[in-house]
Amino acid sequence: MAVRSLRRSLRLLLLPALLRMADLCLFVPQTAGAPSPPPSSLSSGLRRAALLLAPLSLGGSSASLPAVAAKKASLQADQEKLLAGYKDLVYMMQNFNKVTRKCDKNQDKISQPLQTGFAGPDSCLAQPLQVRKYLGQTSIKANLFDTKQMLVNFELAGMVPSGRDDEYGDLVEDFERYKREADEWAYSSSWAEANPGGGRDRTEDYLLRSKNLAEKATKTLGRLVEMLGISENLYQ
Repeated sequence: MAVRSLRRSLRLLLLPALLRMADLCLFVPQTAGAPSPPPSSLSSGLRRAALLLAPLSLGGSSASLPAVAAKKASLQADQEKLLAGYKDLVYMMQNFNKVTRKCDKNQDKISQPLQTGFAGPDSCLAQPLQVRKYLGQTSIKANLFDTKQMLVNFELAGMVPSGRDDEYGDLVEDFERYKREADEWAYSSSWAEANPGGGRDRTEDYLLRSKNLAEKATKTLGRLVEMLGISENLYQ
């Protein structure tokens, strides 16, 4: 705000000076009866510059108010989305087996058909696609969809504390990598039973790998939202 006020003040100071210089350039002594000379290019240029500065100094700030307000609202909405997505990740990690396994009431007495063969009668069915959902990878409306752009926008908005830019950039890269790899293992887990040579053991193995990476993503995002002042770190 201080920088913006300084720029506005400088424009207001320069405007009358430019107009005065343009008027002085227009005054050229001439002999009686001599034709009036055309205005010099210098005076025209000065007056043109003054006219260009006028809307900036007088009305430019008012014209930009709607755009500034819209940008601020968009930034606030992104903060709320990121926080909601972060809390979803924390919930998933704290309730991982509940979220990623389907356990029917009589699961121990029935067998559920999978893509190939049957599940054992004494264990719940893995639901690895739930991990992808919580990571924001199944819908463009998900809270954590396109987090990279949101995190970049926060940095451009000046939300990163001074002197911590490099740390912030490293955390963003780490989070995006953990998020992507957790999603890939969850996807592989969802198809492990159907793939040739696959089986339930592969499903469980890939799901566990996805869990480990999702945990790293959650911890890293916790450090990011804390650094940005959006929320305290809820999962360490």
